[in-house]
Amino acid sequence: MKYKKLIIIVSVIVLLGCFALSVLNGLGTVEGKVTITHTDEDSWQIDYNFDQSIIGIMTGPETKKYHDSYWDLPESFHFTKDESGYSWLKKKDKSSFKKLSVNVKTYKKVVLYAPQPFANFDKGVSINTGPLGFASKIKLLELVEMMHNFDLRYSFIGLKDEIILIPNSDTTKDIAIKGSGYFVFFGNSDMITESEQVQLILDTDFPSSLRGDILSTTEKFTTLYNQEFGEVLDGKLMVQMSYDKSPRNEGGGFGIGGGAQNGQFSGIMTGSLDSIAIEKVILKLRAFMAHEMGHIWQPHLGMDEMRWMNEGGAEIISHLGMVKLGMLKEKGFYTFLNKYLIESIKDLEKVSLEAPHRKGYEQLNYSGGSIAVWAASAAIDGDNKSDNIFNMNRELAKFSKDSLIRFPKYCIASTFTKLGVNQEKIDGIDHFINTKHKNNAEFNIETIKKISVSKGILFDDLTISLENTNIKFKRLTRNQSSYLQFKIKNLKPINAAIDDISKLLNSDKYINNKLIVSWVAKYKDILKELNIYAAKKNILNIDELKVLKFYRNHENIIKDLNNKFINNELIKFKTLFDKIEDNPLSIQQRKSIVTDEDSTLVVAGAGTGKTSTVVGKVSYLIKKNEIDAKEILALAYGNDAAREVKERVKEKVKHDIESKTFHSLGRAIVQKFEASKNKISDAATSKYVLHNLIADILRVMIKDERCRKLIINFISYHRYPAKYLDQFNTQTNYFEYLRKHEPETLKGDLVKSFEELLIADWLYLNGVYYEYEYPYEHKTASMQRNQYRPDFYLGDGKYLEHFGIGKNGKTAPQINSQTYNASIVWKRNLHKQHNTTLIETYSWERQEGTILQNLEKKLKDIGIDIKPNDPEVIKEIFERDSVNKKIVSLISDFLGIFKEGQYSIEEISNNLSGINASERERYKVFIELFDEVYKRYQKYLKDRQELDFADLIARATYLINNRKVKINFKRIIVDEYQDISRGRYKFLKSLIDNQTDCRIMCVGDDWQSIYGFNGSDINFTFNFEKVFGKTERIDLDKSFRFTQPILDVSSRFIQKNPLQLKKVISARPSKIKNTLEIIESEFGNKEYLYDVFKRIDSERPKDKKWNVVILGRYNHLEKEIPEDLSKKFKKLNIDFMSVHKSKGLGADVIVILRLETGKFGFPGTMENDPIMNLVRAEEQTYANAEERRVFYVALTRAKEKIYLCTNNFFPSEFINELKTDEYPEIEYDGIVVNQALLACPECTNGKLYLKYPKRVNGYAWICSLSPYCMGKAKFCKKCQKLPGIDRNSCLDPMCENS
Repeated sequence: MKYKKLIIIVSVIVLLGCFALSVLNGLGTVEGKVTITHTDEDSWQIDYNFDQSIIGIMTGPETKKYHDSYWDLPESFHFTKDESGYSWLKKKDKSSFKKLSVNVKTYKKVVLYAPQPFANFDKGVSINTGPLGFASKIKLLELVEMMHNFDLRYSFIGLKDEIILIPNSDTTKDIAIKGSGYFVFFGNSDMITESEQVQLILDTDFPSSLRGDILSTTEKFTTLYNQEFGEVLDGKLMVQMSYDKSPRNEGGGFGIGGGAQNGQFSGIMTGSLDSIAIEKVILKLRAFMAHEMGHIWQPHLGMDEMRWMNEGGAEIISHLGMVKLGMLKEKGFYTFLNKYLIESIKDLEKVSLEAPHRKGYEQLNYSGGSIAVWAASAAIDGDNKSDNIFNMNRELAKFSKDSLIRFPKYCIASTFTKLGVNQEKIDGIDHFINTKHKNNAEFNIETIKKISVSKGILFDDLTISLENTNIKFKRLTRNQSSYLQFKIKNLKPINAAIDDISKLLNSDKYINNKLIVSWVAKYKDILKELNIYAAKKNILNIDELKVLKFYRNHENIIKDLNNKFINNELIKFKTLFDKIEDNPLSIQQRKSIVTDEDSTLVVAGAGTGKTSTVVGKVSYLIKKNEIDAKEILALAYGNDAAREVKERVKEKVKHDIESKTFHSLGRAIVQKFEASKNKISDAATSKYVLHNLIADILRVMIKDERCRKLIINFISYHRYPAKYLDQFNTQTNYFEYLRKHEPETLKGDLVKSFEELLIADWLYLNGVYYEYEYPYEHKTASMQRNQYRPDFYLGDGKYLEHFGIGKNGKTAPQINSQTYNASIVWKRNLHKQHNTTLIETYSWERQEGTILQNLEKKLKDIGIDIKPNDPEVIKEIFERDSVNKKIVSLISDFLGIFKEGQYSIEEISNNLSGINASERERYKVFIELFDEVYKRYQKYLKDRQELDFADLIARATYLINNRKVKINFKRIIVDEYQDISRGRYKFLKSLIDNQTDCRIMCVGDDWQSIYGFNGSDINFTFNFEKVFGKTERIDLDKSFRFTQPILDVSSRFIQKNPLQLKKVISARPSKIKNTLEIIESEFGNKEYLYDVFKRIDSERPKDKKWNVVILGRYNHLEKEIPEDLSKKFKKLNIDFMSVHKSKGLGADVIVILRLETGKFGFPGTMENDPIMNLVRAEEQTYANAEERRVFYVALTRAKEKIYLCTNNFFPSEFINELKTDEYPEIEYDGIVVNQALLACPECTNGKLYLKYPKRVNGYAWICSLSPYCMGKAKFCKKCQKLPGIDRNSCLDPMCENS
């Protein structure tokens, strides 16, 4: 079989000859031959032949899954496990054997804690032929004690092009192994890199960026160790390194493991490197390589009783070597040493260093061993501990290996004696190595007078002075010493913490978060130290453990206690919840009522009983009788809602509570502080009065020269949120923007761009006569071309054309530059031909900010004088409805939200950095103008000793926060919370934060947040826990108003916006067949409502009157309802409302008008002035986010049936969405219209609509984006009813031209 590129990494050391042989008698040398045959791609046969009988082959720690799955044994053999956990291959009858043949399959998958004795690798295989154990892909297994000498010869059969490599030998397929074994590599030669002293075999999966550092590090340490210990290698150091992304253990993470023997070491790096800094990887890799190389150069003390010397010595010399070579700072060395000191404390309390082979204490060889070696070096005379370490290792290296194994203590003592260490210090070191360090002193803590500490090099002596005696603790680690002092000083606080915990656990109340935060704050210092001592493995007493356990698990503990409390309360107050309303409250309503967290958010979908929940909460609190009724505050948004809650509570539980609006509460607080009633300004209660007041303020400002300039600047050049073609992706988007804003000049002309508006208003304000698009004085009209109309006629044969081109003569990319420039040439030639004067302005001049300056010069060049208008003209302009209403309405709307949100001029000015640079000047002018109006408005209120509604909230908030006005509400319940605004939020927060234990429950539905235009901010709902702290959220999941089809459609529709809170609600089944219907009337049919109401009347139960509400997106749509509708359908109670006004109400049937595209369609496309965004909540990025919520509110007013009215030409995008397969509940049977034919032939994105119904032969249909798009169409010649592409096509599917 062809040798394939193999998939597992080189560094996994395969256990073929990695075994200890157990013979029947004596310690003779075992001789044998191992033949390894590569039978196919992933299978190998291993034949063992020994010269004497053996009883088993040790194959490493037991891995049952691996052995069972991948080893095919003779029937008489099996795997067994010894006391140390190692796996042996033995005969089932326990008899001896000399021969054994097994088949092994390549191990291709990673199994945690599963060693891989035989594996395929990427371009090679590494085999450990020695008895020292092996490294698996996951975990470095411990070294195995060598039991016997052996003399084995390995033969490889079935290899193809691979080379076989062992240290310092020629490559061959037959390898003779005597004594210690090797890490044998066979595979592709391109994996091998050599330097002067190192032969590196690097797996191809290993990060190539680390290759250079591996070579450099091993070269440097080879040189260093040769200098310190002498040369021990016969040739080059052989290094095998591999990498596997799989984690090293179940905990995951990055790690490195491996082993060393006979002038070589092999290592594996495991775990993902994605989240680890490369510097950390390099540092760990260097420490590993230095450690393994340390084993090669230092005495090989591999026996259990000296293992600490082996591993601890390798750790110390490797880290000191890194310091010497500049790879590690000295501080880093002591950090490593301190870490090992802390780690070894716990183990040294249970075992000595000479017995770390006990299961669970293997790491002590490294940690405790390092400390012991370092301590030993401290006993040697000499200033440089680093040199002492290397001297000590050099002396130990002089002993024979047999001596070291048989007489370890003699070797150490002899070494220390040679190095000048006195016997007392040698005995101390021996004591440290062989003694457990556990303290069992007992004493009465109450009799302590003084604690004193005597600090030594490594250990402290601590003396506790009692009344009549002293107790000494000797040889305490620094950690033990500080912990004992902590224990003594904090006995009483620990007892107090236990008492507090007991009170919490036995409480019969809801345990709120503030209580836990208070407990943590009270004991924060103790908790911090307990955590530190626990991490250092100190033995904590029972009370300390209780405190720490409660702290670490308090969230789950409190959660369980509160769940028990809730269940008990539900049983205790069942009667109240069953009878408080006509229908029993739902389970979720009950849970929301008894939950008493610091902040509770009740997310209540439409019809789920928000008000019932509020009434239930108040009634429950009163019945529970833990707080007074006067300490309960219910807040609502309107007087009617506040009054309803108050009356219903009074009816249910016979108590009065404070049920107020935000404004009435604010007024009460202000009046209480000022000890006088305050008058609410008429400007606050009447929009008409407010607008007149703002207009009067502006009129007064016009008399002041500075203010007049502000006003005229804004009116003249900034009254529209101007945008230009180069700011849009398509010409259609530009047309749609113009259509929304319809730029009208000061003279009253509708112009086709904001650049034309800028020019026209400048001409007007500077006394330049002009006529907009006045017909050219010479006839140009023909059958192919309309009469030429220049942009501006200036009189006396002089004209001004504005061209939308750049300096290079090119148009915006949305415009056909060639056609446009051809029209420019035609116009220029025409003027030249007829000897008329043409001056030109360009878009590039506007972009550079020079258009008006250049225009003035061009006008003077053709003899037109500039005469700026006087103040009287400015007054006249301001008084025009088109100007006055626009600026007064903008300032009035801005003022209301500015004051309510408690903004400052400085704050909104600082937010201008996020505004597009081309639009920023408009914002600056407005802020400067508004600031002046605001100051005069505030002075007006002050002079009249009046307040507006925003003042009530802002003043009350200030008084609570700064003047510490006393309030006494322990529970606050807020209804319709989704409509919270910035000012109301600040007010509510001040109420909570300035009381000791005031808790809130906010009931609302983010799906019904529809007052963004008025300052409400849905983000206070989305981010409830961020703004109010620890929150328990409860969703009301049952609607009592509408049926399941209405619920399904409305919920699916609103949740298209990914930012809305997700919730699942259920409702009653519908008894009506078609619950939601789209009524698609013929375009232009004004009688369709009669047909709709005939259907409603026919479906109405005969013995019942139905309440029918007609909903419109805008109030003025009421005019579209036939006046005699109610007379014709007397069994129907018919009413009209705007969607916003209908919120909170319901009707049997809902009819929604004008679900069409267009200015007053649904979704609404009326665009607010972007200046309002300075004081409004940031708009959601999802298209029509608020309009979706408005539509959701409209849908959920219906109890039984919904009719969605549109026309067949201009259905809204909401209608188009509802017609998709996502909404199978929707029924419709509309007129089929070829929408493609309805597209404007000019811009393609606008739609044709009937503008001139009497033009039978002419262009009766124009583009919906007119006058900015010039698209138009004629009636179909056949039916004279609908348009088509031309007179020989038709939209009507019944027409012959269709």
